[in-house]
Amino acid sequence: ELFRTTEQERRLAGAGVAVDPADTREEVEDVLTRVIDRATLTLPDVPSTGTIGGRGGRQGVHSEKLEHALVVMQSLARKHPGATW
Repeated sequence: ELFRTTEQERRLAGAGVAVDPADTREEVEDVLTRVIDRATLTLPDVPSTGTIGGRGGRQGVHSEKLEHALVVMQSLARKHPGATW
């Protein structure tokens, strides 16, 4: 989803004030591959999570699993206001 271009990004790229995320995919993957290889790691095979109704997290549409995780994280921050991690 990181490299899926939104309509707003498409317009900004067309106006010359932003980069189309899809145009950066190859370079990002090349750099990550070199880093992973040099660290002698392997990338896990992670299936695509797809989208919800054709929209995804970058448009504010999230699954129930993320909602639960946010509730847990928010409760921790509320219990310890001003804490830093």
